[in-house]
Amino acid sequence: MTPPSRTSLPWRRLWTEPRRAPASYVILAVVIVVAVFARMPATADTMHQWFALTWGQLAKGRIWTPLTALLLPGRVDGLVLPAFALTLVLPQVERAVGTRRVLVGYFALGAVSAALGAGFMGLLAAVHEPWASVSAGLLTGDPTIGVVAALAYAAGAMSPVWRRRTLVATAFASLVLFLYSGQPGDLYRLVAFCLGAAIIRARVPRAVTAHEVRVTASALVLALAVGPLVAVVSRIRLGLLSPSVLLVDDTTSQSDVPMCSVFKIGEQCWDSLILGQSSSQGPWVWVQLLALVPLALAAWGLMRGRRAAVWVAVVLIARTVVSVAASFAMLPAHRLDAIAAASPVEQVELIVQVAAVLLVHMAAAAWLIVQRRRFQITLSRDEDRAALRSVAVVLIAAGVAMAGFVFALRSSFAGPPSILKTVLAGLELILPPAARTTLGGKVHPQTLITKLTTESIEAVMWLALILLVWRILTVRPLHRREPGDGEVRARLRLGGGSTLAFMATWPGNRHWQDSLTGAIVAYRDVAGVALTLSEPFGAPQAELLPVVRRFNLFADSQGLIPVWYAVTASAFGPVARELEWQSVEVARESIVDVRQWQTRGRKWQDVRSALSRAEREDVTAEWTTWADLTAGAYAQIVDLSQDWVSGHPLPEMGFTLGGLDELRDPEVRLMVAYGPKRHVQGVLSWLPSWRDGRVIGWTLDVMRKRHDAMPGIMEFLIARSAMRMKDDGMEFMSLSGAPLAHDDRGQTVDDASPTDRAGDLYDLLDYLGNTLEPVYGFSSLHHFKQKFQPEVRPWLMVFSSTMNLPAIGLAVVRSYLPHLSVAQALRAIRELGDRSASTHNQEGN
Repeated sequence: MTPPSRTSLPWRRLWTEPRRAPASYVILAVVIVVAVFARMPATADTMHQWFALTWGQLAKGRIWTPLTALLLPGRVDGLVLPAFALTLVLPQVERAVGTRRVLVGYFALGAVSAALGAGFMGLLAAVHEPWASVSAGLLTGDPTIGVVAALAYAAGAMSPVWRRRTLVATAFASLVLFLYSGQPGDLYRLVAFCLGAAIIRARVPRAVTAHEVRVTASALVLALAVGPLVAVVSRIRLGLLSPSVLLVDDTTSQSDVPMCSVFKIGEQCWDSLILGQSSSQGPWVWVQLLALVPLALAAWGLMRGRRAAVWVAVVLIARTVVSVAASFAMLPAHRLDAIAAASPVEQVELIVQVAAVLLVHMAAAAWLIVQRRRFQITLSRDEDRAALRSVAVVLIAAGVAMAGFVFALRSSFAGPPSILKTVLAGLELILPPAARTTLGGKVHPQTLITKLTTESIEAVMWLALILLVWRILTVRPLHRREPGDGEVRARLRLGGGSTLAFMATWPGNRHWQDSLTGAIVAYRDVAGVALTLSEPFGAPQAELLPVVRRFNLFADSQGLIPVWYAVTASAFGPVARELEWQSVEVARESIVDVRQWQTRGRKWQDVRSALSRAEREDVTAEWTTWADLTAGAYAQIVDLSQDWVSGHPLPEMGFTLGGLDELRDPEVRLMVAYGPKRHVQGVLSWLPSWRDGRVIGWTLDVMRKRHDAMPGIMEFLIARSAMRMKDDGMEFMSLSGAPLAHDDRGQTVDDASPTDRAGDLYDLLDYLGNTLEPVYGFSSLHHFKQKFQPEVRPWLMVFSSTMNLPAIGLAVVRSYLPHLSVAQALRAIRELGDRSASTHNQEGN
């Protein structure tokens, strides 16, 4: 087989992508060119004055600015987010819904949204609303306004599942940016989303299932974690939920930062008033952002169904509520004077801003507590106690360290701090600096060493808490009751499932049993994926679809992505269509009807030749079990297996491919080829399939041969196995399937053209299959099996969403190669490169 070109996959995609989404890449090119001119000193001012958008621009008659603002990045770093959206997001949408719909959404809906947003801000500024008065004059150019408009409008042409996902993701990003950043472009994006959703008549889905509740909870907590970070990196923080409410940290006096006030936060006063740090402390101001990481981890845990994540999120949200409430309960005198001198509108706006932060956080915590039973993965009581003890130890150790250090070096702190303030410095270390200042626990180091030490203590505390939260959210949950080996084997004898059903007895599998039918599903819990080993078995009369639905619900309740792997197309094709799931072909099984076994005709020439040669060379075959082998045969088969493994750069594969250990099962049958002196020349292993307690067929698993074995030894062993099965009254002989080997590109479950993501997956499968061909010979093995004139049946992988393909790919690789080491991977890459170069040289000659 011709090896893959070194540029067959990545570089081909680089050249073909723009042709598949021309509008997206043309817009990207125009935005880049405009950004270059917008940054040149000679043209920068002219570009922004004539092509950026404000209400004042529209009032001057520059009616083209809502359109040109969609192509004008706003700042030096303003090209990063548009480039990301125009490269990775919009092309996917264009391929799904078409170029025309994307262009209409981007330019028509985007321009209308920007104009309406600017008009709304102008109206608010006319009545002297403080937020609009500050924001209305900001020149705005932002291509992501058009991207959001295109996404919202294009969602109307998507399937219900993708429409919901697109709208939820777009709404999440738009709301977070608007509430925490609050710049004019953020308002225009939100208007674009609302208009697009209204045009396609989108409905807000009700979170009625456990999965939808977990998604909603995760998105909510993630917004509370990401929002402050958005405010930090934003140039101007004007959002309703911006941490600008924490304006009470008096690390520096009011005169030190003249641009600071309660209602107008300048760039210079952010570190001082919000983070409680002097801007001269450099990177240490970011220590406070470490407190956001546990909240982001809690969002991840909520998505995985972890109840512990509920309590982590509630505690951290309560920390924010206490801090904000305490800070504004005791405003310093100069802040009160500033508030008293403000206009009534400004005073009301400040109250609304503070109240919004408090109410949103309290409502989020209350809702999480009410919904806690939807998160079903729990820890044992001992694990709960251990987690609480660990957290307490970290907080106490950090508090004691801080208090002890302040007390030992009181002269190096402003004040110097009293004993009470020293104690409070340790007790309140978990709170933000602004709250510590209000509550009397904030100390002010005067030397570099004391600044570095106090910040280091706080940083170490948060790093330790981050590690603890990660440990709590990743610890193995309580073991539920699973069917034992005896129950699994008893159900196997009842029948049902595919020819791979016996592999459910192998180590590494977990088992779920349906409480209604008794059917069992074997699966691997890998990388957050419940990767099934073929189909349910043990209940041959049960309807397949309800069992599949119940397993999917079980996997989802455990925070796992259900994926049905190596299932037959005949059984799971209708199921996938009913579930509206995606499917791809992962292998092809070769089935031989041994009741009709014969070797007449030209197509059987290789098989007849192998049988004849074995007779001439006195090679015989024996049908046996591992327990019945002689000591000599046992040792030789072990040597055969070890020689095979040592001759490959990658380790022996698992999951649907057995090894030496699987040969030892008493239910497994071996067909062993012996030479004239009882030397083992080759061996096959066969796995049983039952119906109503009777074996009806065998499935090929292990194939091993000596390096100097008789030519055609595998053909001989398979032929002799088929003859034995025919004599025993078997119905079929399965030659199993070869992973990553398929003859043509599969279709989606509705027999339409493959989706783009499914097509991408096929490209990857082809690439991996061709690349690994010199090591494992998947395609060669598939073609070898065609000598026995089998019926070829596709094996599918059925999954809910192409969004999960990265996790699914990782789970499949780790299931087949669970013990792959770095050294083995490097060795394989080196050997594959050598073999590929050698083949290219041969072709060149």
